[in-house]
Amino acid sequence: MRTTVTIEDDILDRARALVGELHRPFRRIVNEALRAGLQAVEKPVRSRPYQTHPRKLGLKAGRSLDNIQELIAQIEGGESTVILVDANILLYAEDQLSPSHDAARAWWDAELSGSSPVCLCWTVLGASDFSRFPGIRWRNPLN
Repeated sequence: MRTTVTIEDDILDRARALVGELHRPFRRIVNEALRAGLQAVEKPVRSRPYQTHPRKLGLKAGRSLDNIQELIAQIEGGESTVILVDANILLYAEDQLSPSHDAARAWWDAELSGSSPVCLCWTVLGASDFSRFPGIRWRNPLN
């Protein structure tokens, strides 16, 4: 059967490339692609939902997660202070238009130059990465 179908340029280019690569007629390439596409529409592949399996890791006897500072001190063998940085501090330190920029930048530079470890959780790193996208301005992250 003959019919008229409008094929978009990018699809036509891909089909013509396959004709050259596979040494098959154009009609066969188009029919095979349509069969595969229609089958995918009629019977979509069902995927199983992703599942994680929790494992009990536990802590050594005498250690507790109730006080992270104490736990770090136990692990490292002494008193320890860890600075956990909030995303807003990084955003203010980066945004030169923010009224809090100078104070946040000075604090951030001082902490990085200090002797205490500075921790950034992955969600903070993700939030600070968003500030790099064009068009996103973080005028008042706390509001």
